[in-house]
Amino acid sequence: MRHLPIILIAILLTGCAHHKDRKPWDGWDKALYVSLIGGAVADIASTDYNTNNGFEEMNPACGDGKPETTIPINIAVLIAGYYIADYLPPTPRKWFLGVSSVLRWGTAGVNYNASH
Repeated sequence: MRHLPIILIAILLTGCAHHKDRKPWDGWDKALYVSLIGGAVADIASTDYNTNNGFEEMNPACGDGKPETTIPINIAVLIAGYYIADYLPPTPRKWFLGVSSVLRWGTAGVNYNASH
């Protein structure tokens, strides 16, 4: 994937410091966020594959579904998700990250099943 360096830079930029009054992320929080990132990458890849094989992107925010459009949008969503999760207490944070991850992987699954 030729856009992998951009995705890796975005992942590194999302690991910012948090305020001293916030609870730090534990291992589950980090694992759920990594799963969310993995789902985003799978969604981008499956969308790109589908749009290159005659399918059309259905999300109006993603335009033509090409990586040049979807990668910046997904980076912004991942960064926003990080900051939302960082403001949440530990239990709601896990729910937010878990549900977000399931939804993202579900989207990638729908894309994959559409092409097969």
